[in-house]
Amino acid sequence: MTHCVERYRALSLTPFKHLAYAALGVLALAGAPSAYAGAVIDFESAPLGPIGSYDPVGGPTLSDVFVSNGFYVGAFTNAPKGEAGDLVASVVDGSDVAGACWNLACPTSASNSSKYLASLNDGVIDIFHTSGSSFRIQSFDASFIGNYDTGTFPAGRAGVLRIQGFTALGNSLSQDFVLAGPGADGFAFAHQVTTGAFANTDFVEFIAFAFACDTPAASSCTVFNSNRGQFALDNIATTAAVPEPSTWLMLGAGLLAVGAITRRRQA
Repeated sequence: MTHCVERYRALSLTPFKHLAYAALGVLALAGAPSAYAGAVIDFESAPLGPIGSYDPVGGPTLSDVFVSNGFYVGAFTNAPKGEAGDLVASVVDGSDVAGACWNLACPTSASNSSKYLASLNDGVIDIFHTSGSSFRIQSFDASFIGNYDTGTFPAGRAGVLRIQGFTALGNSLSQDFVLAGPGADGFAFAHQVTTGAFANTDFVEFIAFAFACDTPAASSCTVFNSNRGQFALDNIATTAAVPEPSTWLMLGAGLLAVGAITRRRQA
């Protein structure tokens, strides 16, 4: 009896297997993202300490990146004479700012006492999912990081953080976020939320870099020329990519076609 039941289940599941394989094929042809439920990149599992630039020409290898919450995280230099190995980032223990941020004005422990990623010396942060899945960027926490040897920092706008995402088709889209100057206790993390087209675009990779500002005016902000474009990044909230309506139409058409073929075979 058990054997008959198992055989019946196998026969019953066969058409559904064909439909599932067909659906996966249609999704692949339509360029749909693989299943990814979303995650918050919080760097808690990342090793503490400095991060050297990967080869800015050849790109990263597995030895150049670490994994945090299912994402590869690396960094590179965009300086005119930058080389692989240059100090461009560090994973910082927010509860030990004095020990981790020598000669740097890092955000206060009161604003974030957990681990976070610090971009240093005009470094560029590079993040992409380990499975190659597409995702959307919803929000994150960020702060400017100042150099004590550069004098005072503008109160209203110490810097501008640019997040630039890349799609599976090679297109890119960016959004800028103001990084405030220090308050009475120093720099502090602030929660940033993406908006508009950027928040609703499916990316396979994104980079982050900062402009340093001499005054609160946006016209005073420059990038990649002073080693002052430094920032702290944490709690990057990502969600699953959303297939375009055309993808669902193609999927529906594929399922209908396979269903018709299955019915003809059964007839």
